[in-house]
Amino acid sequence: ILKRIGHDVTFERKKYHIDIPGMSSQEVNDLVGQVIYEDTPIMDPVPHSLESMKIIFEMINKPLQIITARGDNVRTKTNDWLKDHIKNQFEYKAIYTDHKSKNAFFDKDTRFFVDDHPHFVSDASKVLEHVFLMDKSWNENIRLPRNVSRIDSLKTVVLVLKKILATEGIHWQNKISE
Repeated sequence: ILKRIGHDVTFERKKYHIDIPGMSSQEVNDLVGQVIYEDTPIMDPVPHSLESMKIIFEMINKPLQIITARGDNVRTKTNDWLKDHIKNQFEYKAIYTDHKSKNAFFDKDTRFFVDDHPHFVSDASKVLEHVFLMDKSWNENIRLPRNVSRIDSLKTVVLVLKKILATEGIHWQNKISE
């Protein structure tokens, strides 16, 4: 956005809404959508996320659901990005909610969920065993339901799942690299 319109929209602490002088909320929303659409092919994965997702897949032995609020307008680019980066490391299915509640898209046996958006985390916490909130500046001052943990990376999810599975009599020996 800085390159496109000369305005820095770096997230400020405790602020989720993006204000751009002279633009309506809808115009800002449209601009952010365009940037996501255009930049998806060049975005790198979050560090250690693919390694962690592979381990989680091996732990639960089921395809991972990648549920995104993104709409159909970025489906092809996002699917291509996923294929390019995940390759054959683990099975997954990508689900596009077009900004609807993600709860309607969980498999019947879904127990855990990771997201960085406070609304989706709160919503999911009502129907799932445990939810993980990826720590970001825009979600830092929200009150978390009892079954939600704030995490800094998917490595933490691996560690928590290892403990949960151990209480169920399933022991996981693989270690995630530091």
